[in-house]
This record gives sequence, C-alpha cells and structure tokens, in this order.
Amino acid sequence: MKLKALIIITLLYSAAANAQDKWAYLDYCAVSMKNMVASSNQSLMVAEHVSLQDLDVEAEAHDDNVMFQLFDKRKKSTPDSPGAGMLGWLTYHPASNTLTDGNDTALRFDQQKGKRYQHCLSRMQRCADINQQLALEATIASPRYVVTGTSRAWFYAAPVPQCRSESVFIVPGDSVSRIGFVIARDDNTQQRYQALRGNDPHNYVLAGFNTVHGWVEADNLASVDEVCDDARKKAGITTPAEDDFITRTVANKRQRLYFYDAPNKACLREENAFVVDGDRVQMLNKPAFAGYRFIRYTHPTSQKVTEGWVSSEGLSLP
Repeated sequence: MKLKALIIITLLYSAAANAQDKWAYLDYCAVSMKNMVASSNQSLMVAEHVSLQDLDVEAEAHDDNVMFQLFDKRKKSTPDSPGAGMLGWLTYHPASNTLTDGNDTALRFDQQKGKRYQHCLSRMQRCADINQQLALEATIASPRYVVTGTSRAWFYAAPVPQCRSESVFIVPGDSVSRIGFVIARDDNTQQRYQALRGNDPHNYVLAGFNTVHGWVEADNLASVDEVCDDARKKAGITTPAEDDFITRTVANKRQRLYFYDAPNKACLREENAFVVDGDRVQMLNKPAFAGYRFIRYTHPTSQKVTEGWVSSEGLSLP
C-alpha cells in the first residue's frame, strides 16, 4: 500500500492545502517563536514585566497568519480566577514579518528574531513539500521504541537533515510509538529520496510522542521489546518458586506504584496496572535489580493475580 502524504502535526495524511496544512509544523519552530514574541512591546507583557522565562505561548494557524495566545506562567488559573495569567492574543504575519495585537495595532519587536521565526516557518513549509514528494508504504514493525544513548533525539518534519526541529526532541529513556509507514521502496521513490537527502547517512523512523509526530533518527532508537528482553535476561529471573517470595506492604502515599514488564523504565506496562499505598504484595526475596523488584499481587476481591516489576522504593518492611 502506498500513500503520498503531507504529515501534519496530528498525523492526518492529506494532500489538501488548507490553512492548517500550510502551518503543519508550528511546534517545530517554538524556540524562535517565543523569542520573537518575548521581544515585543505587547501591553500586558510590559505592564506585568513578563520575561522570556515567565512567558508561555500557544500557536494556531489562521488563514495565512499565525495567532498566539500569551500566558504568564507565574500566575495559575483557579476556579475563583479562571483568567489568571492570560495576557491576550497576537497575530504574526509571515509575509511581512509583522506582529499585531488584538486591536490590529502594529507592535514593535526585534526584527532579527522575527526573521529567524519567518525563516523557520519557511523551512518547515519546504519540508512539508518534501513529504508531498515521497510515497509511503505500510510496514509491520515493532510498535514501540525507546531512546538510547546519552543525547537528545530530535524530531524532523521530513526524513532529511535540513528538516530538523529547532524545539521538539525526546531524551534517553523516552518511549515513542512507531507509525506503520516507511519510505516506499520502489525505484522512483528511492531515487527521488536519494536526491533530496544527499549524503545523509541516517535512517529515520516515523513516530509519535504525546501529541508530537514526525521522523526520528533510527540510530537513536531501540525496540522496546528488545530492551525489555535484555533487561529480563540481565535480571536472571525465570520461574520463581512459591517459597522464593516474602510479604511486603506498598508504602507510596504520593502516587500509584505501576507495574513494568521488565526492570527498565521503558517497559511500563501498557494497561497501566498498579498497586497503591497499603496493598499487601508478595515480593521476590532477591536484591533489587536496577532499582526494581519483582512482585506478585492478588486482588482481595477478584483474586486476580498480577505479576511484574515495580520501583523498589515503594515497598516497605512487613
């Protein structure tokens, strides 16, 4: 199966050229966007002395422009003050590199920072065009991957080096969900892709992390299944006998104690099984491995038995 697609931020594959598609990668330019907005003379920002560190900005597409909603992170909304921290709206006009407030009044701002944002938006549009040129085909592969190594893994708007985000990345230990498409392997697509990527030696995986989707260098990823299998082997636990377990009590008042399929933070169980403070569990009577212990929990009502790894810090003496 082959698709010709524009990857927008919600991973809707569409060739429709509406406004949202045009600004498909707003999150990828968040650094230059925030720097530009923070340099403006927006009235409430000035009056409240909102610094770059205090500022939060949400962006959305609006025709040929980009609209920003501004917030002061120092002030939190409450039921009594639901509007606390809201600073108003701005509109950025990429064609002219200008900013206007909610009254359509032109604002002063650092023009060089505006040009950097303008350039990033333009670059992301070119990356969207690259995606349009590449056919995709479905693939069957491990659905979850974990970031390995010691460096950030950046998201790319298209699987070429010039399309790296300036602001969206994941860090070692983060897990991503692989989207089931790869660059099509037919000769025409591969020749087109080679011309676009030049001497780039990296392969890319189409993946999602929370609400962000895009391409990530495959060098930075390992299959969660492989990571978890390796962790279980290193822990050396196979089929423990009943007398290998001792009773312990969950002592974790602040949060749930979640089950993992293996002693590694990438191996969080997908169904989010957990125990809570005060639950009695059977713990394998062996030293903790990588900060985890293997336990068995029997639900007092349903008698359902759940086994797996949990953080060793959440278990107390009998």
